Amino acid sequence: MVDKPVFLTKTEQELPGVSVESLRKAIEELAERYGILNLQIAESCSYSMAMVVRFALGLSAQDGQVCVFAADNLCGQIALATLRQLVNAGAKGLVFMCCDPDKASADTLQQLKPLKAAEVNISPLSSLESASQLEDIIPSCHNVLLGLFDPIRHELEEFSPAVPVLNELSTPVHSVQCSYGVNPDTGKPCGEAIFSSSTISLGAPLQGLYYGDNYTGRHYLADISFSSAIYRTLGIEGPALFSEQPVIQIFPKKPEEE
Repeated sequence: MVDKPVFLTKTEQELPGVSVESLRKAIEELAERYGILNLQIAESCSYSMAMVVRFALGLSAQDGQVCVFAADNLCGQIALATLRQLVNAGAKGLVFMCCDPDKASADTLQQLKPLKAAEVNISPLSSLESASQLEDIIPSCHNVLLGLFDPIRHELEEFSPAVPVLNELSTPVHSVQCSYGVNPDTGKPCGEAIFSSSTISLGAPLQGLYYGDNYTGRHYLADISFSSAIYRTLGIEGPALFSEQPVIQIFPKKPEEE
């Protein structure tokens, strides 16, 4: 295993991979010191993720069919906010929640409200009687968004049956923060993991996406308003990452490139 996982931007700026704990503390500091809360992070990141999905849809969301699987956490909120962006741009959406949609946290309910108003079908994942039902649903979708990452629970029991279905179908899967079933620090699968078409990182790349890059797909980094001071605590120095646009593509720097 490489001692120091490093990612490269297209301009060859080096970004060290960070641990999930370091990133958690950075997001906490973003809230405590700068007043940037989860709703603001979800809103800014959703614009970036919607750009990535539009690219996969052929640069237009019009008439695209998008299915979201979301947990009741920040990553789920980003996936839901992304769907709102796409629905407003002409796409059609479908949501499966890994919780009771009516008993979610306040931030998640805030993301669900405009989707309900837009008459998007929102159901608990438990409403599916079997994974085989997804074999009928997913092929009609052009893209799948996964907002399931949890730094502690890398697997969600209610979602696990869907993993082989998504891996076997050709529908592109876009993950927030880390592919489902992948340890964010080691990159090793915890059981069966999702092979994502793309993954969007929040502010800084998790080191597990270096080691498990075969699960990551195209890797994007989104601006979530980290200050230069926060970046320094993560070991990231140099020019501003988002001077030209709020989302950039990054690549793992492999040993042969050094």
